[in-house]
Amino acid sequence: MKVVILAGGFGSSILEFISDHFPENSNKISRIGLKDSFIEKYGTQNLLFKDNNLTIEKLIAAIIK
Repeated sequence: MKVVILAGGFGSSILEFISDHFPENSNKISRIGLKDSFIEKYGTQNLLFKDNNLTIEKLIAAIIK
C-alpha cells in the first residue's frame, strides 16, 4: 500500500479541477492519506498505518461513507 501526504499533490489538483468545473460534486470527494505533521511514533509500517487510521478496514469504511 502506498500512502501519500494530503497537503498538495495529485488529490489537491483533482479537488481544484472538480471545484472549477463541477462544483456541485465537490462535496462528494474525500481525501485519504497522512496529515502534514510529524509522526512521533515509530514502528512497523502496519503499526503506523493502524495509528494513522489507514488500515484496510478504515479505508473501506471511509470509501463507503
